[in-house]
Amino acid sequence: MRRGWVWLRKALLAMLCGVAAASGAAGAAVQLQPQGHAASRSPASPRNMIIYDASPYFFAPGGRNGLVAIEARLGAIAALGANAILLSPVTAASPGDFGYAVTDEFRLRRRFGSAAQLRALVRTAHAKGLRVLLDMAANHLSDQSPYFRDAQRRGRASAYYGWFERDGSGKPVHYFDWTNLENLNYDDPAVRDYMLAAFAHWLRDYRVDGFRLDAAWAVRQRDPRFWPQLRASLERIDPGVVLIAEASGRDRYYVSHGFDAAYDWTSRLGEWAWDGVFAPPGRMPNLARLRAALTNGGKGYPGHTLLLRFLDNNDTGERFIARHGVGETRVAIELLFTLPGIPLIYDGEEVGAAFQPYDEGPPITWRDRHGLTALFARMAQERRTLRALTAPGLQLLATDH
Repeated sequence: MRRGWVWLRKALLAMLCGVAAASGAAGAAVQLQPQGHAASRSPASPRNMIIYDASPYFFAPGGRNGLVAIEARLGAIAALGANAILLSPVTAASPGDFGYAVTDEFRLRRRFGSAAQLRALVRTAHAKGLRVLLDMAANHLSDQSPYFRDAQRRGRASAYYGWFERDGSGKPVHYFDWTNLENLNYDDPAVRDYMLAAFAHWLRDYRVDGFRLDAAWAVRQRDPRFWPQLRASLERIDPGVVLIAEASGRDRYYVSHGFDAAYDWTSRLGEWAWDGVFAPPGRMPNLARLRAALTNGGKGYPGHTLLLRFLDNNDTGERFIARHGVGETRVAIELLFTLPGIPLIYDGEEVGAAFQPYDEGPPITWRDRHGLTALFARMAQERRTLRALTAPGLQLLATDH
């Protein structure tokens, strides 16, 4: 198997350099121009970020005092080469929920730690050169939030009745099977004020550096004016604030309406662009699909697009290493760090952790059985020293090799 993935590594990296090919006419090239909202060559530019996703549930049993546990590993995270951490939702949420069933956008979830502990985490992160981003859900509130419960109990007499999107019969609206996540009504000025104040609270009072916006596509569907308004509001507090949309980077709306980056999805909601590229152990990947993924089907990406790229996240289910094996995982890590965009390292990927994210634990055992930690660190170093790896352009050349 080692010979197989060594060949695969050479083939993929050569394709990126224009030496080996996926399908297509010899010499065919596609030019991509992913750039972010702030596209300078400064180390602070979002284009130079390497993000480590840190979820309290995987750092401490049941997530209890997870903020302290994450702070204790910031040195190891920085040693990987990450220069930002993304905290999964730490706002107050319904019991037993991973964190997206938000009950109060202003309060910290008690089980994860105290306000003082979050501030200490942020200070330590900054001292180690790590920016801190929070994962925030602006699309909805939990059906257990005091606002929704008051609206249900008092009906139209509640000050919060109009906070929630409703159908013609007055029934609250939600997406998919998210029956506990009630859509906020952005036509209500009070909702907009509440959400703007919540983001400002975390940015100003906790000195975080930005946000990943859960279901950014959903808010955009109902109120495309809100995201630019949020950007303008937050830049008055911190002109360098970073905003990442959970939405497809193939849609030019996001980077032209206040976001620095969007997800490496196809044009289909939630579909990973690399889906179907890599194969089970023992089989070769589909290089034609990879070419299509990297070039938006040959159409290129909208101007100024910066993609958040990942092998795993909270929604990808079974971990990449469990599906594809160690050899292809090593190849995929090298590909992830070679491409333009923002690489994301998800909880424990550097030690080959394999778990289902929404199982909420047990905590990761930080023993690297596969030598992946050194690989992540080496690839991060390559990104820091090779200017081409963070440049906005990507050109793929097809040959007959």
